Amino acid sequence: MLRAWILLIVVLGSQFFGWWSSVKKGAKAVVQGAKAVIRASKGLVRAVSGLVTQLYKTIREFLERINPLSLLDFLGYLIGIRITKKLRLYVVVLSKQTFQDSKGGDWRVPELAGRAVEHAKDIFYKQAKVRISAEIIEIFSDVPEAALNVGCGSLAWSDDLLEAGGYFRRKQSITSYLWLPFVPSSVTVFVVDEVNGSDTSGCSLGIWADYVTVEAGALVDLKTNRPKRTLAHEVAHACGLLGHVHSWMGWMNYRVNLMYKGDDRIPPAESLTRLQEARIRSSPHCSYL
Repeated sequence: MLRAWILLIVVLGSQFFGWWSSVKKGAKAVVQGAKAVIRASKGLVRAVSGLVTQLYKTIREFLERINPLSLLDFLGYLIGIRITKKLRLYVVVLSKQTFQDSKGGDWRVPELAGRAVEHAKDIFYKQAKVRISAEIIEIFSDVPEAALNVGCGSLAWSDDLLEAGGYFRRKQSITSYLWLPFVPSSVTVFVVDEVNGSDTSGCSLGIWADYVTVEAGALVDLKTNRPKRTLAHEVAHACGLLGHVHSWMGWMNYRVNLMYKGDDRIPPAESLTRLQEARIRSSPHCSYL
């Protein structure tokens, strides 16, 4: 009789544990499915946010370019009226790399970013009478890999709709979300580990984003100890200079133009035409305030 009871208990126990194992597997599958739905929802929200932001920037760009003050400044500058305007940069250092110069000295990325910003200040003021003010901050933790290694060209557009773009929009200057007449929005510069693309070390979505990305290694030429023009070049893209200057443009000395996409060792590739200068000044990022 005792054996029968023991056998019954064993059978019932095995059935119970088998049933419990099935329940756990089913619950695990439900949880995994829920997580997948949440991930997909977050991805969809990021993509929609990116598209809405690009549409918003397009409308803002059009309205700011045609407002009377911008038009007067644009036309006045073309005929020689050069009144100082202002541009604010918000530089966010994500890269934790360190670099050595030709003398063996160590350089941290924020220090290199500071030198590149000073170089951009010189270029913008001398060329377009735009005075840059800048704030440089570092972010030490919780930086996704997608934001450290970014793409350019079509890759930049896809990044803007995925994790990297969502992260950049959360960390860019708060002024990017304010649209007040004649109040400029800052350009945010993210200093990253690498920008992947065809012969590029920086990237901008032009008027469709208030942020640009620049490789940490493209801030200063540590062999010559000379700041590079990459940061200034990308900021100019964000201010409305959408294209590059090429060799077939015989009407300008293309090799010394800031928007020339070529060998950075050719000095000084930092000049702008009067029309380029006027376009930068009429950008939503520049104002008299």
